Amino acid sequence: MLFKLGEYTLATFFGVLVSLIVSHFLSKDRDRQTHRAIAFHEEATKFRHSFDDILLNIEEGNHPVHELLRNFYLPHKVAYWHFKYYFTGKDRNRFEKAWDDYQAFYNEYYEKGSVLPPLASTKTELETQRLNEMREHIENLLKFTT
Repeated sequence: MLFKLGEYTLATFFGVLVSLIVSHFLSKDRDRQTHRAIAFHEEATKFRHSFDDILLNIEEGNHPVHELLRNFYLPHKVAYWHFKYYFTGKDRNRFEKAWDDYQAFYNEYYEKGSVLPPLASTKTELETQRLNEMREHIENLLKFTT
């Protein structure tokens, strides 16, 4: 009878030890996930805010597209470089694709816009179309911040 009691005590001891170890690692994993979620949210907020000024300028419609791109593209690129590391796999590929589309828009319209006369009207149909296209590219990027 004493021998069986010792087996149960030993089994209980190992059971408690295993549960403590498992609980410790699960707790560590949960802490890591929580930290990652907080860091993602903070970086997503920074990325989103990097587009606030350009979105306001698009709404006002007082500046030509090439001027907006010249003034705001570099801060967007920096924010993109910081934010992209929070994505993996397919999400990262989709985010990089959205950025590549925005960058292609920049390459096309910044170069074309730089040869326009200095006081080109921002009220033309073509300029309105370009502003809408730029807004669409930005909105596609900002979808990744939620």
